[in-house]
Amino acid sequence: MSPGEFERKLKEGVVVIDTRPPPSYASGYIKGSYNISMARLGMAGWVLPYDKPILMILGNLAELRDTVTGLARMGFDNIEGYLTPSMVSWYLTARPIERLGILTTPELKEKLDTEKWTVLDVRSIEEYETGHIEGSINLYAGLVGKNLDKIPRDKPIAVICKSGTRSGFASSILLRHGVENIHNVMGGMTSWKNAGYPVAK
Repeated sequence: MSPGEFERKLKEGVVVIDTRPPPSYASGYIKGSYNISMARLGMAGWVLPYDKPILMILGNLAELRDTVTGLARMGFDNIEGYLTPSMVSWYLTARPIERLGILTTPELKEKLDTEKWTVLDVRSIEEYETGHIEGSINLYAGLVGKNLDKIPRDKPIAVICKSGTRSGFASSILLRHGVENIHNVMGGMTSWKNAGYPVAK
């Protein structure tokens, strides 16, 4: 689907999933799209509707068949198309994009030491209990959209998971709900622990 056709469909109220890796999504995404990478395609079940057309932005055309098959297995057979040949075509035709902030764990550690931030940990409760950042809020990624009232809006928000994939998904949910000043933490708690930073249990 060409950028022009894709843009027309957006105005009709379709739902867009972007399967690119979180750093690529963060660098430039289409407003309202969900970042559901191939590694976490199962997360689609938390947010995609069964009664609306779905459009896709793929990181690699080689993933097309696996993406469509994976979604169909979850009951999502309402896929109308994908942006061709890639997100680059959107950039080349000068169409609007949004950006998501990203942080490395050293950057997050420095900010937590010097500023007031909210850390949203979107791992499962079992993962959270094995070690988390002191004072962080735990909401599973798929439940973020239903628990917006539990997330403070008065400070910047750092979203973290194990590696940065689920946090990318959760960040896109927050963005879709109009939450601002969000930053996805690259490398997640794996990077945080590897750096030897303190964890609470």
